[in-house]
Amino acid sequence: MSRSPHDALFKNTFSDPRHAEGALRSVLPEGLSRRFAWDTLERVPGSFVDAKLKDRHTDLLFRVERVEQVTAAPGAREAPGSALVYLLFEHQSTPHSLMPFRLVAYSVRIWEEWLKEHADARRLPAIVPVVLHHGAGGWTGARTLEDLYDLDAEALEAAGPHVLRMRFLLDDLGMETDEALRERAMTALGRLVMYCLRHAREPTELVAGLREWGALVEEVMAAPDGAAALRTVLRYVLMVHPEEPEIVLEQLDAAMGDEKVKEA
Repeated sequence: MSRSPHDALFKNTFSDPRHAEGALRSVLPEGLSRRFAWDTLERVPGSFVDAKLKDRHTDLLFRVERVEQVTAAPGAREAPGSALVYLLFEHQSTPHSLMPFRLVAYSVRIWEEWLKEHADARRLPAIVPVVLHHGAGGWTGARTLEDLYDLDAEALEAAGPHVLRMRFLLDDLGMETDEALRERAMTALGRLVMYCLRHAREPTELVAGLREWGALVEEVMAAPDGAAALRTVLRYVLMVHPEEPEIVLEQLDAAMGDEKVKEA
């Protein structure tokens, strides 16, 4: 099955830890983010998505070292170790209704693969699940595993810690503004890709809005392999836009400047 244009843009960009770092740090709680040594971030090969869901989900798994933390007990220290951050991209308009369950299932697969290489382990690496969503109207599905249980509130409270609980982190691009995306502490390419994903369902506005992103496009071009990166973005715009490529290229020329489009 060929990859969707959203899938391809996401994976081509955020497979690179340089771009993934900003995407993850923008959504992780600050208290957790500062516990990670981000210069150690590396991608773990493989995918854990069900084959039948590959048309709507793309995933990337990263490993990052934890920063040593002095504990409350005098002289005690916590061994640094590492954690796993799991980034799942939902690239359909309608949120997956069982997303918390899917993330639990994928997490179990990740641990099973990890245990194949650490057969004597007595503890598991923490997995922090993050969902990136760009559908129109924002995320409307469940955010927690508890939301999926067939229990009333009173029964769920009585169950307490005896039922599995999980809440994933959500980066809902549909609820962001262009200004907020432009201000994110990310690489220029990461911010440009986030903008394109946010407006993928409204390609005419996507192209027109690029007029305001000229300085960012310049940053992308100035980076190593910048022209190739911008070509990937422009190819994505051509794929999601309903107009003929020649017409879209004319619109891109008007929005970005003929020279930028030619350089890419």
